[in-house]
Amino acid sequence: MRWVRARPGLIHAIRSVRMTVLGVLPGADRRPATSLPPIDWSAARRDIAVPPDLVMRNVPVVPARRFHHEVLFDGGPVWPDFPDPPIVRHQVHDQPVDVNATPSRHPGPHRAEPFVWGGRCLFHFGHLAAEHLNRLPAAMYHQPDAEVIFVLQPGKLIRDVPAFFWDMAAWFGVPAARIRFVTRPFIAGSLHVQAQTEHMSALAPPA
Repeated sequence: MRWVRARPGLIHAIRSVRMTVLGVLPGADRRPATSLPPIDWSAARRDIAVPPDLVMRNVPVVPARRFHHEVLFDGGPVWPDFPDPPIVRHQVHDQPVDVNATPSRHPGPHRAEPFVWGGRCLFHFGHLAAEHLNRLPAAMYHQPDAEVIFVLQPGKLIRDVPAFFWDMAAWFGVPAARIRFVTRPFIAGSLHVQAQTEHMSALAPPA
């Protein structure tokens, strides 16, 4: 295993084979039959002071290839002019720790409908709750009917997504039917982004 871990290209190849083989089997894109009733942000008061979305046009979106910074992984939108603007960055302990996704040689189809950037579907309850879903309330306030895109961990299929993810997403206002996982590259014609409102920090919150 040490020999395998020292070869990222081999790890990526193994994950790709797993996804190719298992991805064509029935149930590879299985979603839960039920989840918590999602919060309906379209019913919220329209005079709430919510920051406007950052709207980016024709953004390439790609699956994740590798982990970095312990439990964080790449993939998702290929941000132009990375690392600016800072609203797109993922913060841990008051520092941006993400890396930009690598463009695909085959960018895939262009999707004209609006999308919301949901973030990374991390299979860890605590980190998912503390860092990875809190962009959603403000984004769903402005785009309550948009599909929300998430990046899966490298080598994972939709059927691997833990049950708590679906309930947490619904609690933040996103029903399972509107969640789209990035399994192949595509171009998002209109991508709506909100800031990460909370993150892991060594500093205590104000009293």
